[in-house]
Amino acid sequence: MGTQPPQQSIDSIPQELGEIFGIFSLVGLAMGLSGIVATTQLGGGNQLIAGLATLVVITVTFLIGPVISLIIGLRRGETDLANKEKLIVTAAGTGGGYLVMMGIVIGVLLVGFSLTGDGTSSITGGQTTVGTGFSAEAYITPIIAVTVPSLIAGTGGHLLVGIRNVSNPRQVVPWRVVVSVILVSGVVLGGAFTIPDILSNDPQVEVYGSVSVSGTSLNADATVNNPTGQSVSNTMQVDMIVDSTVIASESQSFSVEGNTATNISIELVTVEELDTSQITAIQQGNFELQYRINNQTVETYPQ
Repeated sequence: MGTQPPQQSIDSIPQELGEIFGIFSLVGLAMGLSGIVATTQLGGGNQLIAGLATLVVITVTFLIGPVISLIIGLRRGETDLANKEKLIVTAAGTGGGYLVMMGIVIGVLLVGFSLTGDGTSSITGGQTTVGTGFSAEAYITPIIAVTVPSLIAGTGGHLLVGIRNVSNPRQVVPWRVVVSVILVSGVVLGGAFTIPDILSNDPQVEVYGSVSVSGTSLNADATVNNPTGQSVSNTMQVDMIVDSTVIASESQSFSVEGNTATNISIELVTVEELDTSQITAIQQGNFELQYRINNQTVETYPQ
């Protein structure tokens, strides 16, 4: 007679779910606290760095959910056979645990920033923001969507190892190697997607250009809108181009509070500084203004 696999008891379902939720909760708490430390210590008052640190913490936590689920599934498969009840517990635990983890991360960030004062925690236009323009509501749909691959990873890992245990209990699946490969791949892919954005030095403001004339001076006007929750200070450079040649270039510093807009006007050139062909081109609208912040063109007038 063959050896029958032991029957799995479902009496411990609440305990097993609690253990899985506990793992995700600890990871969420640790990542949230890490986000606060990174923002307050590494930011050093620099709102751009603080905002990037917050974004990195949220993104990393967002992506490692399925990896944590796979690790839990593989470990559960080593001790629990792949029967229906245990698989349901793994699926519910890894899917629900992922939601708990992300909720804790965002909650800790909100509370931490409001207490430390190094970031912002406010309700503006129906959105809760933390750090530099971070919208908690913007993550709700992606978080819910990633719940599915998270529970698939956990359940799949449990099923893979559980079936092996039933058919050949002595066979060893190198789950540590599998998890290591997944972790390294995740870090590489995550870096490939996030590092270019970090290095891009996003100006964080929206610019709408126009032209005005004051006496004999031609001015480059701009409305600078700041959609983030933090004040932004920077320098704007405006180049006037006629016949593919820059005929004037001026810059001016500006500062705009969070969720507000400000108007600036930069005197570019006077009529006395232009020749006849340039004056004619400008009168006919054959010119272009390029507004640049952090060496990035943020607006072109006319469009």
